[in-house]
Amino acid sequence: MLLADAEKARLIDYNSIEKYKIPSALLMENAGIRVADVAMKTEAESFCVVVGKGNNGGDGSVVARQLYCNGKRVSLILLCDENELKCDGKLMFEAAKNAGVNIIYGFGEDAKSCIYESDVLIDGILGIGFSGEITGLYREVISYINSLGKHVIAIDVPSGVNATNGNVCGVALKCTETVTFSVGRLGLCLYPGKEYAGRVSVRPVSFVPKAIEDAEINVMEVEYKEIKRSNDCHKGSVGKVLVAAGSLGMTGAAYIASQSALKCGSGVVTLCIPESLNGIMEQKLTEVMTIPVAESDGKMAEEAWEKVVEEAVKYDCLVIGCGLGNNENTRAFVNKVIENAACPMVVDADGLNCLDKNVLKKAKSNIVITPHLGEMARLTGFDIAYIKNNLCDVAMSFANEHKVAVVLKCATTVVAFPHGKMYINTKGNSGMATAGSGDALAGITGSCIASGIGFEDAVVNGVYLHSAAGDTAAEKLGREFLSATDITECLKYVLK
Repeated sequence: MLLADAEKARLIDYNSIEKYKIPSALLMENAGIRVADVAMKTEAESFCVVVGKGNNGGDGSVVARQLYCNGKRVSLILLCDENELKCDGKLMFEAAKNAGVNIIYGFGEDAKSCIYESDVLIDGILGIGFSGEITGLYREVISYINSLGKHVIAIDVPSGVNATNGNVCGVALKCTETVTFSVGRLGLCLYPGKEYAGRVSVRPVSFVPKAIEDAEINVMEVEYKEIKRSNDCHKGSVGKVLVAAGSLGMTGAAYIASQSALKCGSGVVTLCIPESLNGIMEQKLTEVMTIPVAESDGKMAEEAWEKVVEEAVKYDCLVIGCGLGNNENTRAFVNKVIENAACPMVVDADGLNCLDKNVLKKAKSNIVITPHLGEMARLTGFDIAYIKNNLCDVAMSFANEHKVAVVLKCATTVVAFPHGKMYINTKGNSGMATAGSGDALAGITGSCIASGIGFEDAVVNGVYLHSAAGDTAAEKLGREFLSATDITECLKYVLK
């Protein structure tokens, strides 16, 4: 599904009306009908529609009329002077009034009583065009509605949520569900906007398909592309993954990354591990092979890079970094492997902590990095708060500058590619905030790359499968008690 920011959403609307001559009133009518359809499914009997002076308010007037004409008890609260309404918004308000909808002007006691007594509220206060800080009357109304904990349905975006970055404009309406139109809204997929939006549905409103195409939207929701096996396949033809991971005290990371690659369908998985830890891993890993390599103080020695690079030519993907540790030896090891290995790579965890960014452009094959916010802060020099509020910009900027794919892990993970395409992950849950979860993602992504479906699809698949397995684990076990191995074990249910 395409995800539009505020600018792209307005462009679709403008092109449909001005370029392709679709009447704007028709689009407003269709939007209102779609929201009314959703409201009707609540099976509530009394509704209160709260509107401002913009086009979002015009949509709300249509909703009020549609619900009223379907036999529901409806009141329409207008938060501006009627003379401030313009064009289609004024037309739709008058149509609602003429149809017999109860109109309440302003935010006096009648309005508050109506909001308090109604079963469902419809938010038509502010739309995607608003930016800045909400103050005055609108702030008072939003705060009052939030205090009641009502079932609230937002039109397009919850009032006060930035449709581009999901930020809250000082205050925002906490909605049960949000109905948006024809394409998704980027700000509804990013926190905190995602939390305010509730359940999101995307409904058609007769935008011309060419108008959507003309907007050149390059952001999409993460979706899965099926990995198929031919009947005459063998273990060497369905993906071979080499993992370089682990150190004294962090063998678990190496285990999770390797096991996740195996459970995701790779035919052959081999772990390169410091030689003194090889016996441990041979006991822990039954179906994963191991290669002991040179070590120093329980970590990869610098000279181990030659063995890893030598082995990498036999594999379809190399996963490097999980539990490596960070010292002079590991830093030299990581950067020499990245510069010299002749297969696609997933660089995670200590692979990122040891990374010299300048080495990325010297790599001989495709690379995906999988940083969490702290690791991205080290790589970019930005503080965590800035990155969290600018996920898309930070991920895309790094991907473009260093010519790598970026999987920026957060409550909403962002996937960016250097050619400008971006994906937003809408799956996953708070139970996945557990040690080893990132190692599982690294192994899963490596397996998807090794499958041969194509680098971009594989990276997106890795994010999808990881989060879908996390959701399955949460459903079976409860999110409060998840471990990374639960995510790995639930891959089989998702893949089936």
